[in-house]
Amino acid sequence: MIDLRANGYHLGNLLAAPPKLDDAIDGICVTMTITLKGYKLATGELVELFFKGRRVFYGHVRRRKFGADGMADYTLYDPLFLLKNEDDYYFKNQTLTQAYTRLLKEAGIPVGKIANTKVVLPQLWYRATDGSKCLTDMIARQKRLNNKIYYPRFNPETASADLVELVIPNELWAFQVGVNLTSATYEEDATAVASTVKLVNRETGKSVVKVNAASEKKYGKLQKLIEVDKEAANQMESMATSELAKVSRVGFTASAEGINPGTMPIFRSADLVYVEEKYTGLLGGYHIRNVSQAFVDDELIQVGVDIQKTAFVPDIQVTDATSDPDKKESKPIELDSKLKGVNYTSGWKATAYAPALGGINGSGTGLTASSTKVVEGRTIAVDPDVIPLGSVVAVYVSGAKEYSGIYLAEDTGGAIKGKKIDVAVVASKAMAFGVKTVQVAVLQKGKGRADARDKASKWSSIEDTWTKKLQRLADEAADKPSGASKSTRENVVDIARSFKGKLSYSWGGKTITNGKGDCSGFTAYCYKKVGVNLGHGTMTQITRGTPVSKEQAQPGDVVFFKGTIPERGPNGVSHVGIVTGNGKCVSLASTGGCHEHSYVSGYWGSHFLQIRRVL
Repeated sequence: MIDLRANGYHLGNLLAAPPKLDDAIDGICVTMTITLKGYKLATGELVELFFKGRRVFYGHVRRRKFGADGMADYTLYDPLFLLKNEDDYYFKNQTLTQAYTRLLKEAGIPVGKIANTKVVLPQLWYRATDGSKCLTDMIARQKRLNNKIYYPRFNPETASADLVELVIPNELWAFQVGVNLTSATYEEDATAVASTVKLVNRETGKSVVKVNAASEKKYGKLQKLIEVDKEAANQMESMATSELAKVSRVGFTASAEGINPGTMPIFRSADLVYVEEKYTGLLGGYHIRNVSQAFVDDELIQVGVDIQKTAFVPDIQVTDATSDPDKKESKPIELDSKLKGVNYTSGWKATAYAPALGGINGSGTGLTASSTKVVEGRTIAVDPDVIPLGSVVAVYVSGAKEYSGIYLAEDTGGAIKGKKIDVAVVASKAMAFGVKTVQVAVLQKGKGRADARDKASKWSSIEDTWTKKLQRLADEAADKPSGASKSTRENVVDIARSFKGKLSYSWGGKTITNGKGDCSGFTAYCYKKVGVNLGHGTMTQITRGTPVSKEQAQPGDVVFFKGTIPERGPNGVSHVGIVTGNGKCVSLASTGGCHEHSYVSGYWGSHFLQIRRVL
């Protein structure tokens, strides 16, 4: 009799069909389906399957269906299902081993044997993503770093989660005709085969074409067109070669069915098996993609597998995971506007001149005092005693932004003295320019006429370099925290994080140093340590400081939640925490104690009220 148990009760005599285990390579957990006659299991109930004295499945009821004939169908999932927990995840330079262990602990899954993956992954941000998708993404990134493949597995014997490395064994379990193979299929599909790949960049107009002559001769001319962005333009040759290799291959699917008399192991996806069947041509070792195993009795398992020649490697799931989602997107600077991060000086006067009208000295040659050619939009005339020739200068003209920008001090004249400049413009605009009050900043001090000539000869590169420098200055100015110093914010966050996992919740409790307290007592204590009196109680603390949006939130801000205390109503403030960054905060809650959690998604995201700045 099949040994099936639910909370210690034996249900084998109630089975209407063999229990079946299914494991798919692109799934996160093993599922079991069972049909019972005249017996109802509760959703969430623990069920175990034993075979020859070994526990081969451990999971909980998550789907059930009842029929009028008294039959009840159940689908059960092993605990790795809990990795589908959605949250904001941030992994700072961790190995796959460390990241997987953290995911397991946060999901409440016991940690078993975890392979040491050793290689450190880059910083990864996952916003509002389920943990299983994060894990798959990290497995794919791990493979790219050291060419090793790892798979998460729940071990029913130990009731804990493992991480195993794919290793090719010296010997394989075999399915052979006349022994234990009952059927096999092999199917080829050439409908997706292409003989030509064409990559096109619409912005630059560049295209790359690669042709597989052998494939074209055999299957005819069929082209695949791929559009690439500007950033990938330099990699189009290698990308086309790689893509052609993929589309030239004939796709195939293969499957096998056989009998496990109890002498073989319970198979899992990614395991390797040997299959031998002459007519289909299946011969050799294959990786299991999907496996289904029906337990007919306590001596026999019917096995069905989908197989492939190469190991399954998941694709990267979150392409932008290496980008900080909370970092403000860089806003391109406008050179014809006042530049952020530049220290302008006021009190300057500007006039305009044009070589076609005689220039500063009336020579009409179009040459500057540095013997360079006057170029509108680049050349300015200065007093060399105030701004040395060869200087790179930022000019801001309020009310006439078309004249604002970066200039080269390469000319001078008898009337250009002190805080005055002459801007080279086209002749039609010279008279209308008049005299304007401007602001000036010397970005790079020049070394004289020779320096001006040198810079004029490579002005395009110099202007590009300064544009990038000014972009960084603008970004730094935009990212600079307002109010309190960064160190004060870091201090309060460090204090809050130091209590993670060390405090228990006590309503109205303020004795944080004794290991217990409530949410507002915790925040009051942390801010008092940096010299801020936040007051006691969430209804008092929410009156402190000024409100800011989620997008403006900075570490050290205070975040409030609503609707978690029924007596205060759905919109009444009921919980408080300290913002730590990346959409997360630290708080002391009745469930979980002092811990770090998201305030933009999940349970707390649904109860978010507002953020206030008190530093």
